[in-house]
Amino acid sequence: MYVFSDDPDWVRENLKFDAPTTYVVHNVGRRNYQDLPLMAACRHFIIANSTFSWWGAWLSRHTEKIVVAPRAWSKDTNGIGNPTLEEWVRL
Repeated sequence: MYVFSDDPDWVRENLKFDAPTTYVVHNVGRRNYQDLPLMAACRHFIIANSTFSWWGAWLSRHTEKIVVAPRAWSKDTNGIGNPTLEEWVRL
């Protein structure tokens, strides 16, 4: 399992995984855009309500990918709505 986060310390302290986990933390600051192709190479995704994680999942070429996204994308009901794809799981 690979974990991408802008707050990896929080993730390590608050989320416990039963699988071997690699925290991707080397692309920081002005190099953080380099995480996007790494994210897109993954097979499955649990994404936050962020455009960065959305693009990582959307750019994946894996045809059998599973994407889990937030049911409520934002508090603003007058905005663009939930940009997740129909085949994505919304929790």
